[in-house]
Amino acid sequence: MKKTLLLGLVVMTLAAPLALAQATGSTSVYVDFPRIAILYYRNSITLQPSATDLITAFAGANPVNTGSQTISSFTAALGSLEGNAATPATPFSTNVLTTINNFYQVRSNYRFQVTVSITDPTLQGDGTTGSGNITMSGVATELNDNGTWAATVQQPNPNGLGTIHKGDVRFNLDFSGASLIPPATTATFGDGVIQTTVAFY
Repeated sequence: MKKTLLLGLVVMTLAAPLALAQATGSTSVYVDFPRIAILYYRNSITLQPSATDLITAFAGANPVNTGSQTISSFTAALGSLEGNAATPATPFSTNVLTTINNFYQVRSNYRFQVTVSITDPTLQGDGTTGSGNITMSGVATELNDNGTWAATVQQPNPNGLGTIHKGDVRFNLDFSGASLIPPATTATFGDGVIQTTVAFY
């Protein structure tokens, strides 16, 4: 009886350190982080300038003061308004500068550049409510409201994927070749394309 008890105590004493022991290992973790840029964009935008906006853009004011003209007799003709009137060179123009804020956004973990281009400049009338074309030209962009407008702009410090870079775009719209087809009061001219390209540099 005493031998059995003693043997049991010896077994318990030898087993106890093995059951309570701890093992610790440290594993180093590495991540291969590739270059990445994400472009957010809208696949279509419809501009809705009011008649007042267009009058102001073309004439600078409404009505337009064309100056004075002396008529020597009641039978005299006024002649050509375009040739004789004192129409201001600025802001009078067939090109209306159009700026769209937040046209696109970019996230990137590497320095990048954005290039904008007009791949289809012609906005066509549907032939039912509108005829002719409105054309786009002179497209430029800026990043993060920095005031530098160009066809290609660069961001050397993107600050990682957590930072969103906002891009604005501006371009000219030439309304001189567009007309409404009566009795329509508005018409949508479409199918012009502005392309935005993001690339590393």
